[in-house]
Amino acid sequence: MKVFYSEKTNGFYPDFLLGQYNNSETLPLDILELTQLEVEAYQGKQPPEGKILGSDIDGRPAWVDPPPKIISEIKKEMEGVVQAYIDAQAQSLGYDSINAIAKYLVAGNPFYEESTSLSIWCASVWTSAITILSEVEAGTRVTPTTDELIAELPAY
Repeated sequence: MKVFYSEKTNGFYPDFLLGQYNNSETLPLDILELTQLEVEAYQGKQPPEGKILGSDIDGRPAWVDPPPKIISEIKKEMEGVVQAYIDAQAQSLGYDSINAIAKYLVAGNPFYEESTSLSIWCASVWTSAITILSEVEAGTRVTPTTDELIAELPAY
């Protein structure tokens, strides 16, 4: 069986389906016949870590670097990491999440001091995280990994 590849769709097309694709006018015009080695290397295979299926300069399938993330994706991921870090600390102290401390921030409550301390720490964590994100947005630093980000945040 012959297999074809389209750079435009980043898809594989077995020869026995070409007629159906052509009849439905969905067959890309840029298909290239693959070698058996290319079929075995790419079709239905998981990419190596840190790579995605794409194409080389000649339009043939290749493992390539993923496109850079846009800042909104980076921001969302970093915010998720920071929130999980904060919530994990709150949970280690018996709270459901950091949001649960609000009801304890009342003078006279037996958990007032602990919840106040946790609230102040939370603010310092977000201050640090916002500084790091601002540096990433400005291009003055690379995006930290999850472990690097957590290591830079204040400990409780």
